[in-house]
Amino acid sequence: MHDQLRHRLLGWWAGIISHWPGWILAIALLLALAAVAVTVSQLSFQSNRNDLISEDIDWNQRFIHWRSLFPGKDDIIIIVETHDPATGAADDETAARARALVNELAERLEASDAVVEVVWGFDQSAVHPRSVRLLSMDAFEAQLAEVGAAGPLLESATPQALIRQGLAQADGDETDEDPAQAQAGLEAFTQLIRGFTHRMQTQTDETVDLMQFAAPGMSPAEWEYLATPNQRFLIMQVVPREDPGALSPIGRSIGEVRRLLREVGRDYPDVAFGTTGVAVVETDETAAATADSTKASILAVVLITLLLVAAFHSLRMPLLLMIALMIGIAWSFGFLTLAVGHLQVISVIFAVILLGLGVAFGIHLITGFELHRHRHPDSEEGFRATMRETFESVGPGIVTGAFTTAAAFSTTLLTDFRGVAEMGLIAAGGILLCLLAMVSVFPALLRLYKRKHKHFVRLESRTFHVFEERWVSPFTRRPKLTLAIAGVITGLSLVAVSQLRFDYNLVELMPHNIESVEWQRRIADDGEQSIWSAVSVANSLEEARMLTRQYQAMGSVDGVGGIGMLFPRDEDEKLSLIRDVQAQVGAAAEQALAERVPETPTDEPSLVEQLRSLQLSLPFVQAQLPPALRPTLRDTSAAINEFVTTAQALPADERERRLNALQRDYDRWREQTAQLVSATLDDGPMQLTDLPAEAIGAYVAERDGQQWFVLEVYPRLPEDVTDPLNPRVLGPFVTEVQAVDPEATGAMVQLYLSGDLIWRSYLLAGGLALSAVLVLVWVDFRSIRDAALTLVPVAAGFAVTFAIMWLVGLNINPANIMVLPLMFGIGVDAGVHMLHRYRQDPTRRPLGLAGGTGKGITLTSFTTMIGFGSLMLAQHRGIAGIGFVLSVGIGMTLLACWTIVPAWLELRTRAEQSKSKGKQPHAQPG
Repeated sequence: MHDQLRHRLLGWWAGIISHWPGWILAIALLLALAAVAVTVSQLSFQSNRNDLISEDIDWNQRFIHWRSLFPGKDDIIIIVETHDPATGAADDETAARARALVNELAERLEASDAVVEVVWGFDQSAVHPRSVRLLSMDAFEAQLAEVGAAGPLLESATPQALIRQGLAQADGDETDEDPAQAQAGLEAFTQLIRGFTHRMQTQTDETVDLMQFAAPGMSPAEWEYLATPNQRFLIMQVVPREDPGALSPIGRSIGEVRRLLREVGRDYPDVAFGTTGVAVVETDETAAATADSTKASILAVVLITLLLVAAFHSLRMPLLLMIALMIGIAWSFGFLTLAVGHLQVISVIFAVILLGLGVAFGIHLITGFELHRHRHPDSEEGFRATMRETFESVGPGIVTGAFTTAAAFSTTLLTDFRGVAEMGLIAAGGILLCLLAMVSVFPALLRLYKRKHKHFVRLESRTFHVFEERWVSPFTRRPKLTLAIAGVITGLSLVAVSQLRFDYNLVELMPHNIESVEWQRRIADDGEQSIWSAVSVANSLEEARMLTRQYQAMGSVDGVGGIGMLFPRDEDEKLSLIRDVQAQVGAAAEQALAERVPETPTDEPSLVEQLRSLQLSLPFVQAQLPPALRPTLRDTSAAINEFVTTAQALPADERERRLNALQRDYDRWREQTAQLVSATLDDGPMQLTDLPAEAIGAYVAERDGQQWFVLEVYPRLPEDVTDPLNPRVLGPFVTEVQAVDPEATGAMVQLYLSGDLIWRSYLLAGGLALSAVLVLVWVDFRSIRDAALTLVPVAAGFAVTFAIMWLVGLNINPANIMVLPLMFGIGVDAGVHMLHRYRQDPTRRPLGLAGGTGKGITLTSFTTMIGFGSLMLAQHRGIAGIGFVLSVGIGMTLLACWTIVPAWLELRTRAEQSKSKGKQPHAQPG
């Protein structure tokens, strides 16, 4: 009853196609045109990876909340190298030109309508001196030494007093025991005198900053560029202007930023630069995946067409088949536009999947059609009879194979990974639409353009064969040996499979030769600034400090950034050193600030007289100095001589006015130094106001009156590991971070949890696909034994495929794991056709492969391998990996269909024949 109803429906459909082919084509073309129009006007691309995960998951909600509070993660990052790009060595000239490039580019970017804001540095005056404790210990100690050296200045109310202090200190030092310290002191004294000279050479109504001459280490630069910790790369953060109506909302901004960078960069050919950032990488990744998919689709179409032309000895037939397939794919694009509305980095390859799978339905139709066509006349009735026989012979297998494959894809809809679910929905719908095109458009095209059977070259007359029955006869002649060997290979493969691990590292899947990916890697490798971290969001500075201290105590944590920069790991040690220096110069700083108008002793000689007397004594000093210090002393003598000469050349009244101006600028310098020393030695806790908004604003957010602070937690890597996403690092690190803060999020946490979700989603989808396929095949065959047998080549193909992955060093990753449900759906198709062939003719050898079935499943496997194999040329390593694994998987499944299934059927048939003979009644004696 089941088969009779199916044959009746297929015969009815063959009659409609034979009688109304023109109407069928017209309707199909109109629908295809409508689908294309909808696709062009409404289809978009979704580059944000996080949009592929369900928003209902708690850890994803935390990630989304963090991204909404701190949107700077979508900034375009411009990187400019300060080192020589040829040698990688530090180069002052290159660094200066790099800064010039940044300055010029910043001006161009600020004038661009594609940019909302650009940040490339900050004014140093906005940095509180207390922030000195954020420096590395070496830099901190050097800066603190500068502060401690300010004692003589703070204790001296006049330039004369400062010189006396310096001379007294020099007399008390054992300079012969520390010539380096003596030379540094002489050089500092020389700079002080030159500052005084400059003041005497300057008009009295102008101000001279003596700190720049006498204590340049305490006079910070006016502008501080954003840079990596080792200063190798300058960083510019560009906030893009979004275009919500575009396929890529920030695509125009990225293009404009890169255009301006190229234009400015032409004037700096010796400076290396590039762009990166999360949003840029994701946009580039999507663009690369789209380009890869387009190229793969074109290549697949060409190769599949050539294969079909060679296999069928016909040009017209394969072209008609490809036309029908293109119509089915056009319908599929319309379906995905209406059902989903966008493509993403996973689903962008769906067209290649449909090329490999959709054409299979037509191939089975052709192989059946050409077997029956010669037996009927060239008339509508003859065509109808041929098509009816074709549908009855191969139609059940085609329909069952299509629905099992679609069901396998559809199981992904039950997962929480939205990207996987979208891919499953699109592929499932596309497969059924391609099936519809193949059983409607393709037969209609045959009716109109391939009416006469003389156009078909008989199978036995062809010179090119994709499959011959004699190829598999050795396996069926010795079925037990074949199955034993297959069992051993499968068993060994399962052992290899047990060695595979899941690799969470998405960076390893990104495209080759993509600028943003390469610069992302360089920042981490050469800039000593990891792009990977976990994140904690605190409600207060107190909570942020507490979390920072807990993280710093963990062995797996290398450092805490973000707002955590306010709480350095070695802060207690630095505070101890600060208090030591405070005991030395703190009181002098307070006194200097209290002396608004210093009292100058009336009997104190003038500065000119003091320095002239010093000049006369220098020859005697020089004779007592070590030879290495004498050139420095000569410089000091020249500086003193220049000051005295300058002062004596001035009229007396003007000299007096300029000496008063010198005292005024000296007072300002002394007061500034006292303020700087007091602020630097302040041992109170760091505050948000200690750093400029450009440096810390990205880590502070305010919403509805509530402030939020973000901590970035960086992992400590073992000596033999360079990648933070290494499985040895990622899992344990995320586990320890979540032990401190269960609500931690960030790139590393999201990557780990989303990878785990992908793994569990595909395992679930694989299990559901297996169940769905088994049920559908059982409904078709009404036999659990036959249903199970259709899955045997899939199981064997799976095992050997994963073993090959292990042999070539390829682990399971978030991209190639998608083969799990795919292989169930695709691989079972061949087994279904073989069992249908066996049921129709259980005597013709090789069992299950006779009557064109072997050719059909071989051709469909080849076309599917071509479709997926074309992906192996992709720049995107994840897509290329999918192509490799699926191509190998389909090839191994085909090999199992050639060997295991015929051998199994041979054993079963022999057993049934033996059993049947044993039940025959014995002849009665006559």
